[in-house]
Amino acid sequence: MNTKEIDRRSFLAGTLKASASMAVASLVPGIAVASTDKNFKTYKTIDLTRTPEGVVIMKLHTNQKEFILTLDAYQELADAFDEVNKDFDNKVLLLTGTGSYFIKEADFTTFGDLSKPAQWYKISALAKRMLKSAVGVQIPVISAVNGPTPLRSEMALLADVVIADENAWFQDNHLQFGVAPGDGIFAVWSRLLGVNRARQFLLLGKKLSAREALDYGVITELANGKGVYDSALKIATSLAAKPTITLRSSRQLMTGKLASEINEEMSATWPLEELSALSK
Repeated sequence: MNTKEIDRRSFLAGTLKASASMAVASLVPGIAVASTDKNFKTYKTIDLTRTPEGVVIMKLHTNQKEFILTLDAYQELADAFDEVNKDFDNKVLLLTGTGSYFIKEADFTTFGDLSKPAQWYKISALAKRMLKSAVGVQIPVISAVNGPTPLRSEMALLADVVIADENAWFQDNHLQFGVAPGDGIFAVWSRLLGVNRARQFLLLGKKLSAREALDYGVITELANGKGVYDSALKIATSLAAKPTITLRSSRQLMTGKLASEINEEMSATWPLEELSALSK
């Protein structure tokens, strides 16, 4: 092989490699290709770490205890999901809570004056962005539901694999607070439970046990105690061994339509939640 042929082949190899990198970047806008930086932003309510295999662990907490939802937490959740998307070395996301609850409760004192339309507009914008970011995660998501989730359960249930503690349960109390469930919760639950069962679940504020959730196909596996996290990490680590583009492409094709439908429904139903809240 002469020198010109070697130079030509080297040039072609370099061109193909560059083209592949640009294709990777275009697949997920804003990603940092081949980043080796493992330092995440600091959040008040979220701990982000990454294993050597590329599994990002997102742990929800309030002062390292059970996670309590606040208005600021909506912002942080959206920012954290977006941050996970941007680093191409992140292969799989493992989402879990702290202590005996996945989400314990909401601190409505942080939500401001809920009698003012302007405040509801702010809340709706933050909540919609959070849910859009959650369903828009570009890598496979594994949820380790370590305990009960009495509100915003869709954060855990939008994962590709959901492992729950045997003592966990799911609930939504919109109606019990006199507010219509227009913030994406019906859009998610109607797809998980079916329309009729979801309507009963939301209208009556029923508790859905982890066993019932498994029987209905809402979650994928039951475990006990530390076994919830261990099972989730094992699955996440196994998935992380697969090619990055395969993982991101699979997540995109499995959730793309769902994300579009949820975002469309939220735009139509959020005003109904605001109306019901302001009319109390």
